[in-house]
Amino acid sequence: MRVQAETEHMDIYGIIDSLRKNTGNNDLLKKLADKLEKHVRFEERVLFNYLQANIPESTLLEIASLLRSRKHEPDSA
Repeated sequence: MRVQAETEHMDIYGIIDSLRKNTGNNDLLKKLADKLEKHVRFEERVLFNYLQANIPESTLLEIASLLRSRKHEPDSA
C-alpha cells in the first residue's frame, strides 16, 4: 500500500510538472483529474482504514499533532 501511495503521488506531481510546461493542455488536465480521483478514493477507502485499524490511537494522535505543527512552518522551497 505504501508503494502504491508513493507511486501515485509521484505520478500526480509529474502530471502537475507537465501542466506547468504545457498550460491549457486539456488532456493533461483530464489525466490529473482522473488520477486524483482514483488516488483520493484509494487513500480514503483503503489506506486510511488500514492505518486506523493497525496503528494505536495514541500514535495517530501524535502524528496528527506533528502534522498540524508542520502546517505553521514556513516552506523551505
